[in-house]
Amino acid sequence: MIKIIYTCEITLKVALCSDIFSITLPESVESVRVFMPCTFTLNSRFDTDLQGDPKGIWHKDGTKEYHTVFDSTTPENNKIKGKIREDLRMKNCTTIFNSVNEADSGRYYFKIEAGELRYTYRTASVSINVRGDLFCSAVSPCPTEPPTLTWSPLPTNSSQEQNQNIRFISSQLSFITTYLHHKLGFICTATCWRTMAPKKPSALLFYMFYAPRNMSVSVSPSGPVMWGRSMTLNCNSDGNPAVNYTWYKENGEQMETGPSLTITETNDTYSGLYYCRAQNQHGAQDSSVQLDIHCDYKVGIL
Repeated sequence: MIKIIYTCEITLKVALCSDIFSITLPESVESVRVFMPCTFTLNSRFDTDLQGDPKGIWHKDGTKEYHTVFDSTTPENNKIKGKIREDLRMKNCTTIFNSVNEADSGRYYFKIEAGELRYTYRTASVSINVRGDLFCSAVSPCPTEPPTLTWSPLPTNSSQEQNQNIRFISSQLSFITTYLHHKLGFICTATCWRTMAPKKPSALLFYMFYAPRNMSVSVSPSGPVMWGRSMTLNCNSDGNPAVNYTWYKENGEQMETGPSLTITETNDTYSGLYYCRAQNQHGAQDSSVQLDIHCDYKVGIL
């Protein structure tokens, strides 16, 4: 029998932004939930604002608005579900994230908003690495000669731990999950010392969820795009679950949805920069291509 449990490994990177604004983010791990004790200080002139209706925000892998993954005032819209456990008015930003997965690995920054206060603690952050734990167990009829449990393959930087009681022996394989483990098969084999014959192994196909990556945009047919001809822009990326594609012009106008954008008859109005956005529930990635329409001049004799 094999089962999967995700846990989180949080490493700390703490720095003081100034003598007035600072934040403390101790290290913590709790099963499939990320528990982050968090306290902050700020300029005393904002104390009155803080007593109103403060908002706690977490950004992932950056501090821009589009990096927002958690907003304490809109829990139903958050990319990562959870809650701020303590009272922001008491300068306590302790947060719990529920059911994180590999796509949630990254570096997190805290922002506080209240009245005129808008402050992001950019020099202090928490790095969250999601680990995957595989468990395998087998009956141990003879406690003095228990079977040996082995895993295949063994991911890089993985660790194994075996435990035994009177009737069963179990093995835990731990490693940091990445997109490279998607659809990777793991096998746990129990070998009995008395017979030296392996029992029928237990197998597991590992499924990972991750944001779009390895994105590319191409033009078909290749080469210069000629006036009046038909051409297609193609967008490709790797992501799980399935990726949705949207095409935009450089002015922000949405052109089409889907991995391909076809123009049946080109003219100079189609020249410009085109963007393709690949997106799933775990993130988004953009790529662009410059389209220049060329005239096909022909020289004749009258």
